[in-house]
Order: sequence, then structure tokens, then C-alpha cells
Amino acid sequence: MNHVSFHRADYPRPGFVRDSFFNLNGPWSFAFDDAEEGFKLGYHASIPTNKRTILVPFAYQTKASKINDQNYHKVVWYWKKTRLPEAAPGKSYRLVFEGSDYKTDVFINGRFAGSHLGGYTRFYIDLEELMQPGEEFLIAVRVEDDNDVFRPRGKQSWRSPWGCWYTPTTGIWKTVWAEEVSKTRLESMLFTPVPDRIAVEGEYEVANYKDNLSLKVTAFFRGKRISSCMHRLYAAKGKILIDLTVFEEGFGCIYWGPNDPALFEIELNVYEGGEEIDLVKSYTAYRVFEAKGDRFYLNLNPIYLRFVLEQGYLPHSGMTYESESQMIKELTLIKSLGFNGVRMHQKIEDERFFYLCDIMGILTSFEMPSPYAFHSSTVLSTTKEWMDAIHEFYNHPSIVMWVGINESWGTPDIVINKPQQAFARSLYELAKAMDPLRPVISNDGWESVGGDIITFHNYSQNAEDFGSFYQKMDGVLSDKNFQVNKQTRASFADGHSYDGQPLMIDEFGGIAYQKKGDSAWGYGSVSSEEDYLQRIENLVKAIVSNDRIAGFCYTQITDVEAEQNGLLDVDRNPKADIESLRKIFTLDGK
Repeated sequence: MNHVSFHRADYPRPGFVRDSFFNLNGPWSFAFDDAEEGFKLGYHASIPTNKRTILVPFAYQTKASKINDQNYHKVVWYWKKTRLPEAAPGKSYRLVFEGSDYKTDVFINGRFAGSHLGGYTRFYIDLEELMQPGEEFLIAVRVEDDNDVFRPRGKQSWRSPWGCWYTPTTGIWKTVWAEEVSKTRLESMLFTPVPDRIAVEGEYEVANYKDNLSLKVTAFFRGKRISSCMHRLYAAKGKILIDLTVFEEGFGCIYWGPNDPALFEIELNVYEGGEEIDLVKSYTAYRVFEAKGDRFYLNLNPIYLRFVLEQGYLPHSGMTYESESQMIKELTLIKSLGFNGVRMHQKIEDERFFYLCDIMGILTSFEMPSPYAFHSSTVLSTTKEWMDAIHEFYNHPSIVMWVGINESWGTPDIVINKPQQAFARSLYELAKAMDPLRPVISNDGWESVGGDIITFHNYSQNAEDFGSFYQKMDGVLSDKNFQVNKQTRASFADGHSYDGQPLMIDEFGGIAYQKKGDSAWGYGSVSSEEDYLQRIENLVKAIVSNDRIAGFCYTQITDVEAEQNGLLDVDRNPKADIESLRKIFTLDGK
């Protein structure tokens, strides 16, 4: 596996790397606050005697946390005493929380340090004025998480886990760490391929901008410097062009793709006068993915999407992968089964997962976790986290599409409700404003309000009926041949219609291989490996033989809790011969 040269195992922000990295995962003090009296008892300033120990970054509901309590607790507290080396002149520290669900308040030595609302995205806590350099300090974290259905939940059940909804996650569930930063520093850099040039556009933001700053950008390919340019900065925000021409390689253009996931390493140096004050290492790729006409194109060539649904839940640790090697094993299995992409379903995964997809050449679909009911607060909470997520994960070349809503979740009346339609369209338009190049799905599965890709979800187990239904595609798109038990929801919301976009069946299958004595749940079941392989093959054939369909996504890669319809069991053991499955998922339809 060809990691970027600056790769560091377990570094949680692999696309924006600084030398300093202080991992704060591990044992923390922990307590439930069911009476919500923590502030009165001084929890924000000291560790109580009734504390327990939890292993961060695992949620208290998991075995890996060492708590393993699946009961509902609205408020939880964490504490950690730690010490960081004295910062270099002109620098200070900040804490980084990769993900904490849902409302998180942070206190340093009893003083309020910052707050974050949202369960899936990264946030920072500036420590400059809250701790003494080199001295031990106390981090106290209060997290409040309830069963609110008006905010992004994803697959976290708001009641007892059932069907395809799983044990909820409360509190810290991604890495907590600290880094040393300059007061004036590079805050972000977004890379966008320029389709008509062998280059990417870099959109930068500098924190605490001052006069006399310069930004040096150096691009490397396979260890060789290919371009370098010094830019005088006249504002805190701006854009620059980064040349990615590789003259030693053929036509000078090196594309990223599944067969050759070629990455360019980018070194970003910020100077004040002639003195370097910040250094960030990043990477990018030259990759153009398009939903053009009724087909998909990667780097100007047609590509058929063969995706698999990934829930990202582990039996021992819930939504949190226990190691980078565990992620690598999962993705290696996905590739070995013949898939060229992953639909990361209803979860914003650890950024290392997308980095591994980048270096392994696995296409990914990035999906916003859904709320379950519509209210003005639904719009506020979802929109904010959607924008934060796109900004945070923007640079990963493996991400080839954004998905705003799944199956009308959070917009249950979208087929006729104008405000709900407007909400779905707004998520689409905001994504296009942030990222004009990637395709965006407005409402995945049915009741579309437009967008760049039209998708269908269909768990019919009869391949003959399944295939014949979609052979009459014009009727499907107009809902004229709407049939119960085939596609049970309308293709488009009222006032919207097909406009020539690529079509995907991006949920189908869901077959539970029910061995003797099992009580497996799925959308269908079989009791032998022979029947299992035959049913999957028949369904895949029905899709790939239809020239109106541009790709598929099979449900799903692994079992999760009660949902036993994975190609792999919860321990990632294949339920059927891998090579036999690979032959099925790579059928060409001819």
C-alpha cells in the first residue's frame, strides 16, 4: 500500500498534517449525570469521587469503552489531566475533537473553553489563554445527547434498536488530540481540479492574517518536485493555481483512478517576512468525475459504478474503528469482492477511512446522516453540519458524489410538501455552491427533487420481476408502471421529473443467509450458500443487463446487530466464497 510519504499511523487529519501531534485517546475519567446536576457539583472544575474510567474514543454503549452500558443517559462527563510540552515562541496549543455526539461543552481548569453542536464533524478548542505552558491542566467535557428526531441521527435509533436501526452513540467517538500551532497560520486549503488545465485551484484561508505574509506551494509526484511557487498574500482568503504537469510521464497528465490512485503531495509553507511560521503537508489528485448525460465518466472515460453499502458499525466498538489496520482490512475485503466503490451510509466516517480510499483507489459516496422528522430546527441543524462536513472532507479525491437526504428521512411528506422539497433542494444547491464539480443527489432512493443522479431503492427478491420492472424504465420514471413490492415509492416528488441524468439502483439485495438455527433479519432470506449466490447473481444480472442503468450499490457489506444481510458477518468473515462473489459483482451484462 503506497501511503503518502508523510503518513503517520493514527494521525486523525491525514490531509492537513503538522509535525506536532499529541494523541489524547486512552483512559479518561467518566460519569453519567442523569440528574443533570454536574454544574452544581462542580464537575466542570474537578473530577468527582464517583467517577469511572472510559477508554476514549469509544462511546459508553460499546464494549471497547470498558463501560458497555446500552441504557439511555442524556448527559455524560469526561475528565483528563494532561501536560503538553512548552510551546515554541509564537506558538500555542489547541485541542481537536474529531467527533462528539451531540452538544459538547469543554472546560479547561474550570473555565469555559468552547462549545460545539453536531455529532459528526471536527471542532477546535484554543488553549492559548487557558493553561500555563508546560504545566498539568484539567480538561472537562460535558456532552448532552437525547433522542431528538429533528436533528441528524443517521442509523442511531431514537428508541430501542430495531431492524436496520442500531444502538445510539453518545459522547466522544472519534479521536481527541492536541497540536501546536502558530497564532498566524494556514487554516484551510481546498483543492479543486481545473478540468481544462493540468492543475488544481487552491482556495486558502489564513487565521489571524497580518501584512508581509507569503505562501509557498510545492508539489511533488512520487518523490520528485514538479512545481513550486511563492505567493505574496494580500488578504486572509484567496485562490491560487497549482501546476500538476509531470513532464517525465507521457502527456504530462497523471489521473487518479481505481487502477492507479496517483496522488500529488503538496507542501504549504507560510512565511512572515523571511521567517517560516507554519508548515502543513497535504495531498491532492487530478481527477474529474462527471454525471454526464445518462452515464458516469471518470477522467473522460465511461465507468460503471459497482458500489457496496457500508454502515461502518463494529461489533465491539460501535461507530468507531479500533485501528487503522481494521479499516484497511475492511476496504481490502471490499476490493477483493469486485466493488470499485463504497456508499458510506448515514454516517460521517473517520477521515482516515477516506484517506485509505484515496490511496487504494476506491470511489466513495459521501452521505449526510438524516434526521427523522421535519421542523425549522431540522433545517438549521442539518444545514450547518452538512456545510461543515463538505468543507472538512472536500479534498478527498475518492469522494465522487454528495448525498443530501436518504429515502425522504426527515422529509416524510416531500412528495407533496413544498417546504420539505425546498429543504432538499437547498441541500443540493448548497453543495453545488461549495463544490460545483461533484455530482449531488438530492433525495436518494425515491421522491427525487432533481439533482445530478437519479437513484432507486428496491429490495424485490424475485429477479425476473425486478428485471422486467426496470426494463420499462420510461414507465418507472413517470410512475406509470408503479407497482407495490417492486418500487414502492414514487420516483419524483410532485412538480419534478426526469431530465436525462444517470440512473442507479443504489440499494438492492439485502439477502440474509439464514443458516440452521439462525433468526437472521434481512429483506429476504436463503438457507444455503448455493441459493445465496444464485439469488445475488440473478439480481445483479437483472441490473447490469439493463443499458439504462449506469451503476448499482449492493446492500450490504457486513451484518450489523439485528440486520443480518451482509456479505460478511459482524466479524468480517465472508458468508460465501469470495471469488464466486467477485465474479458475480463484476459481471458485464453481455
